[in-house]
Amino acid sequence: AICTTENGYRLSWLLNSALSLNLQRQELSYEELPPVISKLDIFAEAQNNGAILLPNKLEPSKFITSKHKQFDYLLVLHQQLTDKDITLIESTLKKIPGIVATIQITELEKKIVEFVNLF
Repeated sequence: AICTTENGYRLSWLLNSALSLNLQRQELSYEELPPVISKLDIFAEAQNNGAILLPNKLEPSKFITSKHKQFDYLLVLHQQLTDKDITLIESTLKKIPGIVATIQITELEKKIVEFVNLF
């Protein structure tokens, strides 16, 4: 989870630069998803197991993960990462201008996993 002063476009560009990702804004169809979700700025890599950046806030009082509602974005990394990889990513994120705080969420509720799997 990421707390930032940046908007999604800028944050995705910063993450692409710092972590060698290829996050691109996804066009979401109203027909496929509920309107509240299809209006979100979702950034994802083209491959199915790539990274995804999505806003935590769905509506003014509804969050993907309410437990971490103080965080603006969730960065989902589908790859299997070692502890060393995770430490390196966390260190890199903390050095990015505009990122105020980050945390690693290790236990996700089933509904959150299902939501993330939509993308």
